[in-house]
Amino acid sequence: MNNKSLKEDFHKRSLWINNRASCYFPYYLNTNLDTIICFQNYWKWKNNIDNILVNLRIRDESGNLLFTNQLLPKKHNEISILKIFNENKIKGSISGLCEIEVLSPENLGYP
Repeated sequence: MNNKSLKEDFHKRSLWINNRASCYFPYYLNTNLDTIICFQNYWKWKNNIDNILVNLRIRDESGNLLFTNQLLPKKHNEISILKIFNENKIKGSISGLCEIEVLSPENLGYP
């Protein structure tokens, strides 16, 4: 790979504006098993961005939306998927995807 090309690539990436970032986590639950999503408020620490909104979406394995919530991130964020479903109502096992979407009017840096 050509160093000039790599240097140009990094320069172009530094000019990107990203107001949205997202990630997906698989979950598998039963009465004895939970999936816990933990994250820190990296945006505040790294770039001093206060205006952040986090959308949380839980989907079943067919992609149907089961739960949605908006939250403001704290220093430490911990989300128990089993508690969202209310562990007393779990019959058998369930699985799917948890989507975390981060939005800000400021540049988040990475999508």
